[in-house]
Amino acid sequence: MLKSIKVTNFYSIGKEQKLSFEINKSEMLDESSRTVFDKNINLVNSIIGANGSGKTTILKALSFILWFMHDSYRSMSIGEDIPVDSHQLNKNKPSQIEIEFFNEGRFFQYKIELNLKEVISEFLGEHIEKGYSQIFEYRRNQEDWNFKAPKLKINKEDLQRFREKKNVAVFSSLLATGYLNDFIFIKNVESNVTNMGMLNKHPFGSFLETSERFFKNKELKEDALSFVRDIDLGVSDFNFTVIERSVKDKLDAEKKEPALLCTHKSNVSSFELLLFNESNGTQRSLHMFSEISLILKTGGVYIVDEIESGLHPDVVKKIISLFESKETNPHHAQIIFSTHQHILLNDRTKTQIFIAEKGNEKFETEIYRLDDVNDVRNDENFFQKYKVGTYGGTPEINWLGA
Repeated sequence: MLKSIKVTNFYSIGKEQKLSFEINKSEMLDESSRTVFDKNINLVNSIIGANGSGKTTILKALSFILWFMHDSYRSMSIGEDIPVDSHQLNKNKPSQIEIEFFNEGRFFQYKIELNLKEVISEFLGEHIEKGYSQIFEYRRNQEDWNFKAPKLKINKEDLQRFREKKNVAVFSSLLATGYLNDFIFIKNVESNVTNMGMLNKHPFGSFLETSERFFKNKELKEDALSFVRDIDLGVSDFNFTVIERSVKDKLDAEKKEPALLCTHKSNVSSFELLLFNESNGTQRSLHMFSEISLILKTGGVYIVDEIESGLHPDVVKKIISLFESKETNPHHAQIIFSTHQHILLNDRTKTQIFIAEKGNEKFETEIYRLDDVNDVRNDENFFQKYKVGTYGGTPEINWLGA
């Protein structure tokens, strides 16, 4: 569970921006927030703002840091550029990201400073009564590498390898080599955001991915069937067929893969369609459900840019509701999403709405929580007040043309 994230000098973000998901107990109005230790954390968090305001940037920062912490050791080669960039007006300065998070009953802080070529500094600490107890910390200074890890016994060969991989998080290195136990919160992350922005998967790739997940996991298939009935997609059952497709770079080679069939049945007729031939909304809702399901069962975070893309607002509400109930979300999984569907704001509290805008002459993204705006009440019509510009974060449209 994520408590907060701070981001400095990262793409459209210049000066430090902080998103805190912690709230006062008096702001806990339903099951969409939970208490862990003595901290009250929102599980559902939304970001809204005009096009170009930086909504995607904050999701990009969160997706990047969780990926970099967990997977950079295995996925990056020595000398490969780190997929990160600073603000256009601060190219000579590094990016900085800090997160505070809970993992299996423990509370951690992680900080990193990096540029395109190397990680400059890194820190991991566990929360104690006052501050954080250091697990490891280091800083690079030209050829020097001042590394401290008083609680970890790292052999010299591994330590030298970590030092040489300047473009990799030591956190990831320690996970991959067994010096740190796996962090479920960081491992169980799904996101449609990359360093290039929102990821639009090819429909055929999503179709194959969803089919394989349902084929391998009978419980997931049954849960998904219940879900599609709840959202009125007209699907009464799932079956499978097999498709054959050529294997890349192998002449005359074919691969057999499971393909999901959706059954449509009424009192007078029935037929089956490949999921690939279903509507865009049916395909996307099933693919999203296949991603969300594991996170809900184990805990983790679901990061989604433009959550409403291809979906009816009521379907989006149903998807979000899975994170709001202790029955469907017993392990405190979080969803953090951006949206242009203003109507979705009325289902949130003022502490669950973040507004993004570019509010200065340097074109820097600024993000604030709605309860930072004076005199906002939870019984307001957030949809209407945002729409007329009461809270900021709306585009200034010239309706009359030139």
